[in-house]
Amino acid sequence: MDSKKETRNRILKLRKSLTSMDVMRCSRAVIDKVFSSREYIEANAVYTYFETENEISTHAIMRQAWKDGKKVAVPLCIGQKMEFIEIKSFDSVRPGFKGIYEPFEGDIADEKKVLMIMPGVAFDRSFNRIGYGGGYYDKYIADHPEVNFTLMALCYDFQIVDEEIDSFLHDIPVDMIVTPKQMIVRKSNSQI
Repeated sequence: MDSKKETRNRILKLRKSLTSMDVMRCSRAVIDKVFSSREYIEANAVYTYFETENEISTHAIMRQAWKDGKKVAVPLCIGQKMEFIEIKSFDSVRPGFKGIYEPFEGDIADEKKVLMIMPGVAFDRSFNRIGYGGGYYDKYIADHPEVNFTLMALCYDFQIVDEEIDSFLHDIPVDMIVTPKQMIVRKSNSQI
């Protein structure tokens, strides 16, 4: 079994090899599945992220969520703490750490039912994830027990690995994984 670090490096290398056309084509297929999902349709608030390094694009999700009257929030990291800030347009963000867009204005998001679209490097069929190693999402979710999260991961099909990902007590599995070819749901009764 690969270690998390080896799996992370292997998947990041594959993702880095994608062309911009691959990213656009796969992102469109994933986004279409997101928009048709009950989890998205029933959500009043969508917490998502700005993609980096050939991740599935999330811009179209934010645009559509605003059109659909949903609240949109994106992460802002300050030191070891992550907070989600509500944004009403792309005018509220600018490049931050490693060029990833982050909000420079807006209120701290405080919705009680949230569709959270999470980044990740690799996922297994038990819905465990390998992130980027900071544990920001696990900490954020654990720090907000009053929020009813549905956790959705967007990725390429090659990011779903056959081997079981080692997980610890503090690691929070996702509820669903959306790829260009499939949508895998862990729980049958979504909380949104």
